[in-house]
Amino acid sequence: MEFNLNAYDLFEELRFIVELVLAELLFALPCYKKRPRFGLRIGIGSAGLLGLSFLYFVWRAWLFNGLFAGNGVAIATWILLHYFLLTLASTFFLFWCFDYHFSQALLNTVGGYAVQHFCFVIFTELLARTWFVGIIDSLPLYIGVSTLGFGLLAGLRYVFFVRKFKTLGTVRVGNESSSVLAFSLLFVLLFALTFSGQSIYQNGARTRVVENPLYLGAFVSLASCSLSTVVLYLIYFKNQKQQEKEMLRQQMEEEEE
Repeated sequence: MEFNLNAYDLFEELRFIVELVLAELLFALPCYKKRPRFGLRIGIGSAGLLGLSFLYFVWRAWLFNGLFAGNGVAIATWILLHYFLLTLASTFFLFWCFDYHFSQALLNTVGGYAVQHFCFVIFTELLARTWFVGIIDSLPLYIGVSTLGFGLLAGLRYVFFVRKFKTLGTVRVGNESSSVLAFSLLFVLLFALTFSGQSIYQNGARTRVVENPLYLGAFVSLASCSLSTVVLYLIYFKNQKQQEKEMLRQQMEEEEE
């Protein structure tokens, strides 16, 4: 089994889980109560996620040069499964670190993944692999541009989303079981749409540079991330209004008493 690893591939792989967790924590930290020994939980969980992320290179060497060599469909399926399980692992990481329902961890994952993948499409697929392919040759510049872009998107999310709802408590669309089901379906749908869009955009290319991009794929990915963010906003907005009504009802009852 040949094991090849370079700085660009390492950055792209670790960047996924780092940006995903940071985007998830952007909403979780100011909005939800931390579990006991929070710092230790964050440290252990982050180390575990980074370890799972690094396993991608082991899988890739095993699949590309061994078991499924030349079988593009099988390789693509295993890669999709890797990122799906890694993203799902981040949901359990959130649930382990914060004192809230599992459905809320799923909702955080959806929001974090939308931010991370939106950034990936703009700064990796479009910028680095299509429009300005030379930027990859200067890895520090590429890392700086990608980091700045992610910071900008995360900042916009905080200003227009997190800051508005950071006092919100439990978020549901019914009871806990129905919320888990609804948010799980949203998560799977977003994941499937973004990965299909990525495949369409690359148009079968397996090289670092996409010479004949099909921009419909990029549009599908960006639209899916944007739509999921709108859905999240509406869910939080509805829950906020319900809480305000409940507080007003309780206040009126106290005044009557």
